[in-house]
Amino acid sequence: MTPLHLDGSCMYTILKDIRKKARESKHPVLVAVTGISGSGKSVLCSILQQQLRHCAILELDGYNFGKEARNKNGITGAHPDAFDKEKAGKDLLMVKAGRCIRLPIEPAEQCITVSFQPEKIVLVDGQTALFVPEWKRMYDYVIFVECKKEVLWKRKQAENDAEHIFKLRLQQYQQYIEPQKGQADMVIISQPATPS
Repeated sequence: MTPLHLDGSCMYTILKDIRKKARESKHPVLVAVTGISGSGKSVLCSILQQQLRHCAILELDGYNFGKEARNKNGITGAHPDAFDKEKAGKDLLMVKAGRCIRLPIEPAEQCITVSFQPEKIVLVDGQTALFVPEWKRMYDYVIFVECKKEVLWKRKQAENDAEHIFKLRLQQYQQYIEPQKGQADMVIISQPATPS
């Protein structure tokens, strides 16, 4: 699949596809929005939520183990062992069934939760969204967000990300997340296209 730049035409297609899924489904429509940290997943989710009626965002970051512990063990959020798969999987099943959950707030070890009530459309925001193969069956639509390495580095520098952690994140992204691109219904490039 050729990645598309996130412009008006691309956004129109995404919104049309999601609305069609919502009309046809009796259960909440789960839309996975995945890609590397800093690619623009959360921004895209916010834009989609503004355009869609009855839409909630379920952020998977709350299922992550603490950043300090992950980094000490040589893993980033782009690694399959970075989060509580069991809890996240159970919660996704409940959301798909239209049931309320207690959504954890990052990091998972702190056990701080908020109530999350599914809407007709649920945007599942997180780079871990496709780590568990069985989860793919729960999703009605998958969006993979790409971003150029240089743009990611600028964004991560703004978050005070150390260069060695950034390099590790990119390595783990290429190993674990990028191969998931083939499972997406839509692959987009988050930064605007450069004029030719």
